[in-house]
Amino acid sequence: KLQDAAGMGKPLVDDALYDSHVRLLKQLKPDSSVLNRNWEIEDNDFNEYDDVLKKYGMSSITTVTDFDTGEFQRFKQVIRDLGHPVDLFASVKENGHGVRAVYLNGRLYTGSTRGRYKKGRDITRHLKAVLPNYVEAWKNVKLVEVRGEMLVKISDFENYLKPTGLKHPLSSVTSLIRDSVTDAELKYLNMVCYKVISSDGELELDTLSDEFGHLKECGFNIPQCTGVRGVTADNLEMAIDRILEVFEDLMDNDMLEYSCDGLVVSINNNNDFYSTGKNGNTWNGNIALKMGKYWEQNIYSSTIEEVVFIPGKSYMTPKALITPVVTGNGSEVRTVPLYNIGVMERYHYVPGETIYFRYGG
Repeated sequence: KLQDAAGMGKPLVDDALYDSHVRLLKQLKPDSSVLNRNWEIEDNDFNEYDDVLKKYGMSSITTVTDFDTGEFQRFKQVIRDLGHPVDLFASVKENGHGVRAVYLNGRLYTGSTRGRYKKGRDITRHLKAVLPNYVEAWKNVKLVEVRGEMLVKISDFENYLKPTGLKHPLSSVTSLIRDSVTDAELKYLNMVCYKVISSDGELELDTLSDEFGHLKECGFNIPQCTGVRGVTADNLEMAIDRILEVFEDLMDNDMLEYSCDGLVVSINNNNDFYSTGKNGNTWNGNIALKMGKYWEQNIYSSTIEEVVFIPGKSYMTPKALITPVVTGNGSEVRTVPLYNIGVMERYHYVPGETIYFRYGG
């Protein structure tokens, strides 16, 4: 629970208390599946190639699920406080694993997964299989860091990876970025890049859209994106609706290659973006939209038809079989996890009772 909350940018406890939980779990149950999740428990120290990461850590993004939420109102206030209209830049929020690649004078040198405080596990081999190994435009730039998401294409998952027993494109990425991955498996990995930063400002790009364009020119994959000009606090909702229309049309026509779980909307001008500062580990100048017909996180209800118990590694866990419900994005939900007997007792989750659940895509 603490890992999931931190991953969503809303940690429930401070780092010291989290670490004490991890140490205790290691003592009580060293084979716990929680310790084997794709979450970098052990951070690696910085070295001379991590100057960009030290200055600009890999941050979380504030999630917005509705115009009435406090998170959206804070973003609106950020735009109002800037005192002038801004351009918004929006892109698909790819559902993969965050990684970074470091280039020295244009040559791909090293890279790692996202860590909790510093940096995660070295994945240089994986990066060299999916990224340009040399970028001519950066030959005179000492250090450039590219950030993005490791992904597998939906088509590759359905045709090649799902038949091997992998359950989801995201779990496929978890498998493919392990240290023991074979060269044959590496061909299914892809990286979509959304940020490029140089040390000492040697590579100066004024806007996020400039960064996307530069990455594309240099041979990197970038997410689908769009922009809206002249946005103020007063017309922000209208701008968001326009952005949602663009990406919902892409979804309607099956034009997205990778699994996504929302949209990222940012203030396009980099000076404006960084001037808004941070709130904890999240920048104030961007938000992750989880709304619209494909990414809404609405609460649904249904009737429990049966409760079944699923064998786990250590104990049985209950699952509710419900009268099928079609969500706003067209997905059909037939089961809802109940987690444990305590949840069943607290809410009287037995056959015939109504169950309420949140669906996030």
